[in-house]
Amino acid sequence: MTWKNKKVLITGADGFIASHLTEKLIDLGANVSIIIRGTSTNGTHKNTFKNINKDHVKKINKIISCDISSTDVISHITKLKPTYIFHLAASAYVPYSFDHALEVNASNVVGTLNILEACKNLKNLKRVICTSSSEVYGSALSKSISENHPLNPTSPYAASKVAADRYCYSYIKTYNLPITIIRPFNTYGPRHTYDVVPKFIRMALANKPITIHGDGLQSRDLTYVSDAVDAFLKVGLSKKTNQKVVNFGTGKHQTVLFLAKQIKKLCNSNSKIVYIPVRKAEVQRLTCDASLCKKLTGWSPKVDIITGLKKNIEWAKKKLNTNNDLQKIISNGINWITNSGIQNKDKKNKNYGGYYAWYDEKKGKYSYLYSEITGYLITFHCFIYSLKKSKKNLIAAEAAAMWLINRAQFSFGGFKCFELIDKNLNILDKSSLSYSFDNGVILNGLVNLYKITKKKRYLQSAIKCADWLIVCSKKKGIIKPVYDSNKNKFIYDKKSWSMISGSYHTKISIGLYNIYSVTKNKIYFNVASEIIKKSINSQKKNGMFLSGSNHLNLHPHCYSAEGVWVAANLFKKNAYYKSVISAVNWIKKYTKHDLPPRLFFHKKKIIYNYRVDAISQFLRLMLVLDMDKKLNLDDVLIKNILNILLKNNSQSKKKSLKGGFYWGMQSDGTKTYCVNAWTSAFAIQTLLYLEKIRDHNKKKLNPFYII
Repeated sequence: MTWKNKKVLITGADGFIASHLTEKLIDLGANVSIIIRGTSTNGTHKNTFKNINKDHVKKINKIISCDISSTDVISHITKLKPTYIFHLAASAYVPYSFDHALEVNASNVVGTLNILEACKNLKNLKRVICTSSSEVYGSALSKSISENHPLNPTSPYAASKVAADRYCYSYIKTYNLPITIIRPFNTYGPRHTYDVVPKFIRMALANKPITIHGDGLQSRDLTYVSDAVDAFLKVGLSKKTNQKVVNFGTGKHQTVLFLAKQIKKLCNSNSKIVYIPVRKAEVQRLTCDASLCKKLTGWSPKVDIITGLKKNIEWAKKKLNTNNDLQKIISNGINWITNSGIQNKDKKNKNYGGYYAWYDEKKGKYSYLYSEITGYLITFHCFIYSLKKSKKNLIAAEAAAMWLINRAQFSFGGFKCFELIDKNLNILDKSSLSYSFDNGVILNGLVNLYKITKKKRYLQSAIKCADWLIVCSKKKGIIKPVYDSNKNKFIYDKKSWSMISGSYHTKISIGLYNIYSVTKNKIYFNVASEIIKKSINSQKKNGMFLSGSNHLNLHPHCYSAEGVWVAANLFKKNAYYKSVISAVNWIKKYTKHDLPPRLFFHKKKIIYNYRVDAISQFLRLMLVLDMDKKLNLDDVLIKNILNILLKNNSQSKKKSLKGGFYWGMQSDGTKTYCVNAWTSAFAIQTLLYLEKIRDHNKKKLNPFYII
């Protein structure tokens, strides 16, 4: 009996084990359809695969992108009419489940229930393989774990798998469905990005400390992924496994300490092995009794642990070590910001030195000259200069500063919002408006440039700007958001978060603390501190910063956290660090590991598009907290956000595009056509921070260089 021409459906097909299973079934001649994670209801969402190779993707019969926890999946499966189903879609990262139990329940329990409901409608169904986990058993009560071992889940993830299994039992008894529950013990190999083996490999290859929870004597039964796929295939075809529970594993256990030492040795690594506190709900021993699987199917593992680790390490060296690629992307990005034309480089032009907001790829033209962004780019160039001592970056910074001073600064000290260079852009002219937030950004840039050059004109302009910000400040850290120079008054618009007073003004404190460090004028320090205090006091218990009274938005939320982080870094106050950590954890709570952070708008509507500037800010916050030793990085989350950033990097050979970063996604899921100045600066600085961590270079950052 073979898989040739058999009509197979695989859920979670682009995951670790499932992607290998998908490719193997295609190679064996099966008619394969897949379900992968998505947000559409009609199942036609355009997909980008991270695991299944392109040649195999072309041979897939039907690709359905949908949320497994939505009942929409039932109709999709019913229409497909598969005869075999491998159900592997799940939220499978145990630590993630501690803070996201409801989400894990939706994926693992509700998702499985939807699959079972669909199976009731399939007349020609031969077999459903529902993937459980060895985690359902908890720590072994005997030398090895058979299918009769008591279930003792110790994490929300394990509990969700027990619940899913119980539903499988009930559908076997009630509807006589041909269900097999398969329980893999720990699986490792290429494409696995979380858990102990890939984590240790990444640390060893980077010569970073290999961290072990507890004493390292906890043990796991590890099966190489090709053996795991073989087990799935044999269980799926065997009539003897129908309506049974089947474990598979090697029958041998390896301690975590053994794995750390072996991986270090095989990687020829200088990593130190470091012991950290025991993780909650840690399972101490998992060893599989796979005798039933062997009896029913003839399956046995072929790859020993050392051979498997060698294969895994070779793959990791090729696929996970992206240092060279990142350096190229960073270099191209810096060049785009400096030489692409996004900064006006025509010395004969009155706008020489100013930065355009973006380059529109579709229209083939630049947008308006943007004062706030020009301020950001001054700090960006100062930051790059501090790293590379590049004269080009210093020249670009000075040109930007002079455009601001000569073309954008009002007599009262504030800076105009932007200069419209093309009246056909259909953008409201805001040249009469001076935004307090923008002034804070520009102030910080001017002070940073003064510290490098010692040129008084930058300091004089900065002092005028700082004095204006004092005028904009009310008591108790409240900032008046916008001044209209034509009407000679401050204005407000409750419909726009940027035109009401909100916690995002916290970032103004960075510039005020910076100029205080030069002038020692106490009023700047006091107002900055009042802003910080106001922001922290208004932060919600869940960590969320509100942009005004009703607005929730990831971008200004990060602005708030960035301002507080600078204060935390300057003054080493635990209360400040707690605020930033809480803000980061709020974002993480609403972020799935394989999807970017969402934007949040008023009425708590979750929008499934994303902005690259916002996710850069989120990643950057995690990185700086790691550098301050206040947060342990989540490797899976870091990797997935990094992938999103890199997907939005322009690889075009055109000078106007090459190296820049697109703004992000529109609401319909398509990319914007705008290669964006500030987005690019945020993304590049984030990648540089990441490089510092990868190089294990956690020297103190200049907090005033965060853009």
